[in-house]
Amino acid sequence: MSSKENAQDSNQRNLILGVVLIGVGLIFLFNNYFDFYLDNWWALFILIPAFIAFNEAWKLYKQNGQIFTREVKNRIIGGIFPLVVALVFLLNIDWGTIWPIFIIIIGIFMLFN
Repeated sequence: MSSKENAQDSNQRNLILGVVLIGVGLIFLFNNYFDFYLDNWWALFILIPAFIAFNEAWKLYKQNGQIFTREVKNRIIGGIFPLVVALVFLLNIDWGTIWPIFIIIIGIFMLFN
């Protein structure tokens, strides 16, 4: 791996870490100034695979000349699953009302493949 690729990987890691830290800071700030509390804060860890999938999609998108290839679309859709699950837990959404979203996501995935 060249030093240019190492620098790009380092920049992407810094970008992801920066976004995560900003998000966590905003959550704590909202908690302090508004009556906002996350009962299921542990669900933030479910977001890690989503961020990884979105980051891989972004890398593939850039590598392929900013074209949405099948691999890019698969990574994006693969990141949506853990994102939705995390949001359900974080926002205390009832699974009984949200389950059709998963059928929709699967349908979108099948359309892109």
